[in-house]
Amino acid sequence: MFKYFKYKLLERRWEKILKNSHFNSWDTFLYWDDPDMNYFGNTPEESLCGFNYIIEVPFEKLDVIYNPMFGPMHSYATIEDWCENNCKDKVRWIFSTKFNDHMDQYKPFPQRDTDVVLMGFKSEKDFFWFSMKWQ
Repeated sequence: MFKYFKYKLLERRWEKILKNSHFNSWDTFLYWDDPDMNYFGNTPEESLCGFNYIIEVPFEKLDVIYNPMFGPMHSYATIEDWCENNCKDKVRWIFSTKFNDHMDQYKPFPQRDTDVVLMGFKSEKDFFWFSMKWQ
């Protein structure tokens, strides 16, 4: 009987934490509350601070899908599926704009064209297999 009340109390406490965080599921909560990520970092090493192996995937390697409203868009769905099926340890990715110099940030978007997907890997084996497949 005591265990039942104990677990009900713990369940309410966890539901309250999730409700106060304004996320719908624990998956999104754990993604945004990840201690290995710093979403406000300026460099790839700062953004993916908990990952030992970081690789840049240029937009030329991504698939191009057609959206009726926005036109052609880059999609990383195949990379995401490949990572879910083949990577054993934790993997995260973020989209980033790589500036070559100070004035590059003031150029219009088609001229700078240096956007990349940054992939962070915890294990060296996953990093190696990813670089063999996507580089």
